[in-house]
Amino acid sequence: MGRIIPYYRKSITVKGLSDEESVSYQSSSIQNYAEKNNHVIVKEFTDVGYTGSNTNRPELKEMLQYLEENPNTIDEVVLYSIDRLGRDLGGNINTFLTMEKYVDRIYFLSENIDSNNQFFKVHFLIWTAVAEDTKKQLLERTSKGKQTKTINERVFVNGKFAIGYTKGSKQHLVAATRQNTMDIQERTGLEIVQFIYYAYLFGMSLRQIAKQLNQHFGLTRYYQAEWSHKTVRYVLQNQTYCGVLSGNFKEGNKEYFIEDANIEVLVDPLLFEVVQQKLKYGTVGRRKKRNISITHYLVCENCATILQLDGNVVKCLTCNIQSDSVSLLNDIQCEIETYIVNNIDFNPNKAEVMEGLLNRYSERKNLIVQKMERLNVILKEIDELESYIPQKRLDNMRSINQNETCSLMKQLYFEEARIRLIRSLGQESIISDLKPYLLMLPYVVIINLETNTYNLLFCQYEAKGGEQY
Repeated sequence: MGRIIPYYRKSITVKGLSDEESVSYQSSSIQNYAEKNNHVIVKEFTDVGYTGSNTNRPELKEMLQYLEENPNTIDEVVLYSIDRLGRDLGGNINTFLTMEKYVDRIYFLSENIDSNNQFFKVHFLIWTAVAEDTKKQLLERTSKGKQTKTINERVFVNGKFAIGYTKGSKQHLVAATRQNTMDIQERTGLEIVQFIYYAYLFGMSLRQIAKQLNQHFGLTRYYQAEWSHKTVRYVLQNQTYCGVLSGNFKEGNKEYFIEDANIEVLVDPLLFEVVQQKLKYGTVGRRKKRNISITHYLVCENCATILQLDGNVVKCLTCNIQSDSVSLLNDIQCEIETYIVNNIDFNPNKAEVMEGLLNRYSERKNLIVQKMERLNVILKEIDELESYIPQKRLDNMRSINQNETCSLMKQLYFEEARIRLIRSLGQESIISDLKPYLLMLPYVVIINLETNTYNLLFCQYEAKGGEQY
């Protein structure tokens, strides 16, 4: 009669199943082996949710500690297969050498080999190398599958989606409202997104926002950690809220940018752009980069780029012009209050200003489209060189081309958003074709820095059911 210890491992946690149920096929096989050979199972160790390349598994460490504390009391360690021990060659060798000090025999049921076999070490190294290579192939196939699904179906395929969302039909991401989910945590995530954006736009620092989140909302959902300025910044920079999928594919480090993805838009793209400008020119850590505050969507009338506030000065970095901002911003604030308090009709006839902006945005859009067409021609030329250039260099050239194309696609996305905005401002009808978002850009201020004059234009949105707000 022998005293044995089984070790089980499964890399995926199956929802609704306990650890014992997840490894039932391993445990039943080893129990049959123990009964057939008249062995006694002293203790079992199970790691569920840990990959084979991870050698820092809690139950594995506990088993090794148990063997060390109880030397010469266990006759045999039994595993279902070598890949259950791990899929890392160095890790498997170290674990095996540690176990060998305290037990007489290590047995792998599936391969039917044990440590007392004459050729065990050769077989052990071969099977471990095969397990490691199999893992790489699995990861590669999974990565390619995700790429295909992301590009063709335009859906979010990673496990952890952005807070404020829930999975709708066909794996589409929709706002975590009461109508879409009963999960209180998901609905709370939507409140957190709103709070972060509004608090930041109204002047709170990233650290102040994080402190408020920890006090009123508790820990982050996925990692159960305290909110920090880094996690707040991550939410503010997440383009998913604009309804786009962007990032890098692991294979070849290729960038991708997919607009009109199957994701409900929560943040107006132009409001998102204001936030990015504020993050870029705001603060680093506890120190301010420059004394810059961006509270309005200020646009230069000459070049149609976003203006920046630096202390008491408003600047256009493209035109290299600046003007005093104190009196200008006071006038803007007074006009906003007048519109709201007296209920004056928004956007009187300012067609000439809007037509000028529309022309500039259209010119920039056409320039971006021309650059993208040129990159497409270059990509075809690269493909024609396949017989003459090494594959590694070709892949590198394609990756550079893809990354530049993605950068232009991002620029094109925001240019088209500006064009839609200006066109809607120029409509005679009060009903606009702009979509109502959870967080929306309220107004645009078009400033002529040479004459120190401005035009204030309110954005008008059509709500569901035809209501305008």
